[in-house]
Amino acid sequence: MNGIAYFKELTNCFESKLDIKSKYRRLRNLLEAICKQLTAKDSIQFSNFFSRLNYVCRELNLPASKTYLLQTFRYHSQQVLHHQFEPGEAQVLQDIKSIGYAIEHFYQVPFPPSLLEGLPEVDIFEPSRKIKGKKLPLVRVEVIEILDEIIYALDKDGLSDEALCISLQRDEYAKNFQQLIWKGAQLNLVDVTVDEDSVYYPEMLILEPNYLVDISSLAECCKEYGSHPLYYIQGRLSAVPNNKHILLGHAANLFLDEFVTAEPGGNVDYADAMKKVFKSLPFEFSTCDDLLLPEKSHDFFKETKQQFLNIQRIVNKSFSEHRINREEGLLEPSFICEQLGIQGRLDYLQVGGKKQDSFVIELKSGRAPFPADDYSLIGMNHRSQAFLYQVAIQKILGVPYKNLYTYILYSKYGQEAANMRLIRPFMANIKEILHLRNEIVSYEHSIVQAADSSHAVSRLLDQVTASNMILPQFLPGKFVQQYIVPQLKEFQAPLQLASPLAKAYFNAFYAFVCREQYLGKAGDPQYDTHRGVSSLWEAAFDDKMELGEILIDLQIMEHQAASGQPYLVLSIPAIDGESLQNFRTGDIVILYQRNQPSDSVANKQIFKAAIEWVQPGKIKLRLRSRQHNLSVLPLESFYAVEHDYIDVSYQHMFRGLYQFLKANRDRASLILGQRQAMMDHERPLKIPFHHSEAITEVVRKAVQANDYFLIVGPPGTGKTSIALRHLISELLADEEEQILLVAYTNRAVDEICASLDCIDSQPGYIRVGSSLSCDPQFQPRLLHQVIAGCQNREEVRNCIKQHRLFVGTVASIAGKMDLFKLKHFHHLVVDEASQVLEPQLLGILTAKDAEHHNAIDKIIMIGDHKQLPAVVLQNDGQAKIKDEKLHACGLTSLNKSLFERWLLMESSKMENRCFAQLTVQGRMHPEIAAFPNRAFYGGALQLVPTQHQIAQLPYLQVPGNNPLASILAKERLMMFASHEQKNAKSNKIHEEEARIVASLVREFYLLYQHNNLSFNPAKTIGIITPYRAQIALIKRHIHSLDIAVLNDIVVDTVERFQGSQRDIILYATCVNQGYQMDYLANMLEGSDPDQVVDRKLNVAITRAKQQLVIIGNPGVLCQHMVYKAFINHIKDKGYFSDFNSVEGSALKTPA
Repeated sequence: MNGIAYFKELTNCFESKLDIKSKYRRLRNLLEAICKQLTAKDSIQFSNFFSRLNYVCRELNLPASKTYLLQTFRYHSQQVLHHQFEPGEAQVLQDIKSIGYAIEHFYQVPFPPSLLEGLPEVDIFEPSRKIKGKKLPLVRVEVIEILDEIIYALDKDGLSDEALCISLQRDEYAKNFQQLIWKGAQLNLVDVTVDEDSVYYPEMLILEPNYLVDISSLAECCKEYGSHPLYYIQGRLSAVPNNKHILLGHAANLFLDEFVTAEPGGNVDYADAMKKVFKSLPFEFSTCDDLLLPEKSHDFFKETKQQFLNIQRIVNKSFSEHRINREEGLLEPSFICEQLGIQGRLDYLQVGGKKQDSFVIELKSGRAPFPADDYSLIGMNHRSQAFLYQVAIQKILGVPYKNLYTYILYSKYGQEAANMRLIRPFMANIKEILHLRNEIVSYEHSIVQAADSSHAVSRLLDQVTASNMILPQFLPGKFVQQYIVPQLKEFQAPLQLASPLAKAYFNAFYAFVCREQYLGKAGDPQYDTHRGVSSLWEAAFDDKMELGEILIDLQIMEHQAASGQPYLVLSIPAIDGESLQNFRTGDIVILYQRNQPSDSVANKQIFKAAIEWVQPGKIKLRLRSRQHNLSVLPLESFYAVEHDYIDVSYQHMFRGLYQFLKANRDRASLILGQRQAMMDHERPLKIPFHHSEAITEVVRKAVQANDYFLIVGPPGTGKTSIALRHLISELLADEEEQILLVAYTNRAVDEICASLDCIDSQPGYIRVGSSLSCDPQFQPRLLHQVIAGCQNREEVRNCIKQHRLFVGTVASIAGKMDLFKLKHFHHLVVDEASQVLEPQLLGILTAKDAEHHNAIDKIIMIGDHKQLPAVVLQNDGQAKIKDEKLHACGLTSLNKSLFERWLLMESSKMENRCFAQLTVQGRMHPEIAAFPNRAFYGGALQLVPTQHQIAQLPYLQVPGNNPLASILAKERLMMFASHEQKNAKSNKIHEEEARIVASLVREFYLLYQHNNLSFNPAKTIGIITPYRAQIALIKRHIHSLDIAVLNDIVVDTVERFQGSQRDIILYATCVNQGYQMDYLANMLEGSDPDQVVDRKLNVAITRAKQQLVIIGNPGVLCQHMVYKAFINHIKDKGYFSDFNSVEGSALKTPA
């Protein structure tokens, strides 16, 4: 896109008849697109649009007056989209002119006179007003200049052409804060005093508040022998220990839940409670070394019984003595505190009414500080955790410190006075802990923005030493020398012993994962999507509604929060306009009360839940925790639901990277390309024939591989339904064979399970995962179902050992690494391997069994790098590798899958190539397959042929005098041209295309009816379109047809359609402007210059079995070389027309 095209879009906005809100949304989308194009090659991480816009204006030297006008527009658009402002006509015109100024300056193109004539001659400046002598609870700013103990910054939510002056002289933490920040940093100024000279004195300073740090992880940085942010880095990389102390903590937490939620006078049985604990952690209990010896196991269960009795006494007696009423309590409440940049979940909260006392309880099953008989002592980490919860509750729920009583409950002790230990807030300590948080964020930013990220990682991790992290006066101490110093030395050993190549590999991916996490937490969302937790408060409400990322005005229909499996059923009101329900079974969500437009996750108590099902007009949520006090979820309230965002995938990647440094040498050298994968050509098949000669040959090669084997499966070649099934059949012919199968998504795992169920021998297998993310037909295979009848740990171990097949997502297996203590696998099979990033697999690939051998002997990967890749937030430039050492092992970009890297390495070998490509496809009719086969696969794909690949279209009867039906009845490959939508509310919707799709759906349905064909929404038609808003619009138009069965047709993005197929695919491209092509396409840069692959288009085309219809604006689409080639192919080989030129079709288009 260039300035002329952007001025054209600005002119369209000016001339449109849109309402104010729609016009501002479209204008904001335009400015966001401009800013993102101008920063596409920059490695800067932007916290939000405010940050990106400031950077662009500064770097491109937009004059200060024009920058002020542009920021005024940004502020107005934010206020309009949050329903907080209604600008007058003069202000709307000025905002359009402000964007025009920016386009003129950024692209050096003249302001179109025709547009300029309709805009104000004199710019409207809103005078800035300095604040004096006030107290402000919160101010969000961006740093523009750093001086000695003074910061100058721009107010994100204010209108001023002058920077704020912020003093850092309040205390030592403010003074030290200056060392952590940089120009462009986002800050929250909390509890600010503004003096008569308009100087801001914040009580607390929060660096990059969108980057939420977990409260528990932050508290673990606080030690009696010295607090340090590097404990956070150490904890990130270290595996979660599986010992008796961890298991005891899980048991104690469950006991507390059981006693708090017990009915008055009800009985909680110890044996029943322990069964629940055991069933929730079967791997952990069955593999814990502390429990292997009978005497240690006896001691452990004796201690759990004592804690059970202690907690029983505390809840039934001590609670009331401390004025705590469990009937009014809330279990495991979660908080997101954007003000302070922290989030967490505590054990128990009781919120009193106005001017009444509130209570917080945090349970600790371990020891209190020495000496044990001093009941006033509280561990530094426990105290810090409590302080953070206190300040978070005060900020979110408005509970005054004086009315907030916080207790650490040490459940280990039988003495009543030892259990409940009170902590009162202490601001100096709170500031100290928040300063640690800021240091952590500064560490992350230093790696994310480093020109030499590898050096930055080494420099950071080299600091994880006892001399650096432990205070000098504590360093000689016996406890520190006996326990802490050895732990830090043990942590450093793999880092220091790693080879230069292994260290370079680790550093590169560590920085890559840091950038991914930084973007996922604090980064500016990608175009047309809101990824990451910060979108919960950064995204405008209207944008959330448009994208279907929020459900509002829900009311409780069925309240079962206190049941054994707590759940709620809530009504969903009729959705107005073009909003969408972008929620699916298994999604992890946040529930909160929303009775005012200002209510959000940032200022309300939130409840974590998972969606059990979504039906028209209602939704069922499985709550994470039981709530005996039903008043915390009042029936009379309205509720909102939004998606939750969790860090678990990043945790697995960090720990997998560190585990790689400890990998056995043979496995590490294979991953690093230091030794070639080998074949044993003499190894015979146990089953001589599999399905076909081609499949038999692929299975033979896979079996003969010694290290790894790659199966490339283009669309329709049956890589899961045929190749994987026959491969597993062959491997299972060896009675000793043990196999682990993984895929990236639960949907892909469902496909694996379906394939396994088709094997003649009907092998038993265990699926690792949750019931909500598993297709109901495979739920009996879930781990907790399979071991339901086991009575003890030995029976669980035996059950696990007897099953030869284990299946799960990469994330679910990475979260159950104790499996490898029980099982040694001969083969790991990774399906859809091109969607899995390299560090996501590292933990599994380098896992060791109980004897410290590789837990997996051989790896088989199945995928297609020419279909959708792994989802990555950073751009190609940020992921590019510059280190020549890594280039030598095939690593040029960090955003590629290991499958793709190994495939490139194998392709360059002259012999013993450890890969094979499936070439026989049985899905697409040859007329549909022709373009992707030639353009993307070099003509390698052949037909099976299946019946539908050679049969005529089944429409023998066509309704008379219906030109559109006649076209649909005889053409396989079609395109109907749409037109630019000048009055569209957003470039992410296309009214004309939605109407065309609905017309086509109706005509296809009538053709099926006219020919007595079975119409199955799950098999007959699928509709692909890139934007959530367009999905909603298409669904609305289909619904208006008033044909019930058509409402079950899946309308979704191409990402959701990978792995699926339909007889007919309608692909509505929904592009209004050229810049949207960057989002619509996903290009693969290969070594063959004659083969330019658009992976999204490849998937969209190849979902169709019998017919494919493209709907789009050819003028925009042809700006992209691959789409231009495809449209020319349609014109040459298929049918191309303006939809309204088809006789009578305009009359058929639903209004």
